[in-house]
Amino acid sequence: MVFGRNGDLFISSAATSEVKRYDGKTGASKGVFISAGLGGLNEAEGMAFGPNGNLFVASELGNAVLEYNGSSGAFVREFVRAGSGRLGMPTFITFGPSAEK
Repeated sequence: MVFGRNGDLFISSAATSEVKRYDGKTGASKGVFISAGLGGLNEAEGMAFGPNGNLFVASELGNAVLEYNGSSGAFVREFVRAGSGRLGMPTFITFGPSAEK
């Protein structure tokens, strides 16, 4: 789970392969932010907002890291392609200080 810049809470669900959004103050559901299968999302795991404001999601069974628009949830691209550099079943994502410069 991660908090967005607007304070909303985003939670990945490996069981449903979705990313769900909740109001960061009340906890009320705002529904599905990223639907199962969008951009190849299969078993959503770890995620992080990148320095560009987009949401990066580890697709464990898709063997990829996928990038989505941080405001709309629209698919942007496969950030790390399946099979590149022996990527297999990614589960966590983080951005270091150098990514913020």
